[in-house]
Amino acid sequence: MTMLSISTTALASTVDEPVTLAEANDWLGHPGNDAEVQAVLDSAVEEAEAFTRRTLRATTTRTITYDRWQHVFKMPFPPLQSISSVKYYNTADTPVLTTVTNTNYNVSTPTDGVGYFEFISTFVPPTLTSLRSDRIEIIAVTGWGSKANIPARIKVAIRHLVKYNFDGEKEPSNFQVSGRRSVETILDSLSFGFYG
Repeated sequence: MTMLSISTTALASTVDEPVTLAEANDWLGHPGNDAEVQAVLDSAVEEAEAFTRRTLRATTTRTITYDRWQHVFKMPFPPLQSISSVKYYNTADTPVLTTVTNTNYNVSTPTDGVGYFEFISTFVPPTLTSLRSDRIEIIAVTGWGSKANIPARIKVAIRHLVKYNFDGEKEPSNFQVSGRRSVETILDSLSFGFYG
């Protein structure tokens, strides 16, 4: 049996980030160029999300594509808030993206664990086109819902990562090594690995 093919793209995120620009500037201990600090902050959040394979923001809308049907689809980058749509490319000569009615599946959104949706027992998966690899398209909303719900250790890890990335070149190499290790220790405790 071949492996399931999956890809994930973040479409949009709220401005309610785990760490604000003001908090990052305060953590750095000196006022900086806001545009530069914001760029480092954005990069730190993206790096932390890639490392942990979790959504670390309040809300992010993602497109997730699969190449075949499954009875249960585990959603990457938890926590899962909701499924906006499940669509598939049909077998027309020019495949058309067709919506699966949401009464055909149930959604589970645990805050500690991987969210998923599961088709009801009477659902018969339609035949998919053979002309595309992204045959199934799921729009999912992931994240903590609000900044207040984001765990403190996520905020701490991102602050450390901002400082490491912003000041790393100006500090001795031992700061770079110990700074990276402390960040990775925190991020390791948040990591969910790969769920497909």
